[in-house]
Amino acid sequence: MAFDMEHFGRFFKITFLGIILLYLASFLSFIFPWLNPVFFVLVSLAALALALDKFEYGLLLMLTEIFIGSKGYLFWIEIGEARISLRMALFAIIVVVWLYREIKNQKSKIK
Repeated sequence: MAFDMEHFGRFFKITFLGIILLYLASFLSFIFPWLNPVFFVLVSLAALALALDKFEYGLLLMLTEIFIGSKGYLFWIEIGEARISLRMALFAIIVVVWLYREIKNQKSKIK
């Protein structure tokens, strides 16, 4: 398989634009704290939709969040005394989707 520079360039541009948008959203949630849980839920739902559609995309989103740093607190949500970071939510989403797919595959093998 040959290296496709056009495909790589498009993928890089989309990823870079996504990172910039996430940082802008994080900055907005810093200025307007009520936006933080909103963005947290939106990014989490996007990760869930991506992982369910194509598991690799969900993994890429999780790895991108790890690579851009921010110690996982780009967005967070507070539940009682606990603060759940976006990194923890993405990890949980990926694990749950992976388990769901594995159980689904096991059931189809049994039939």
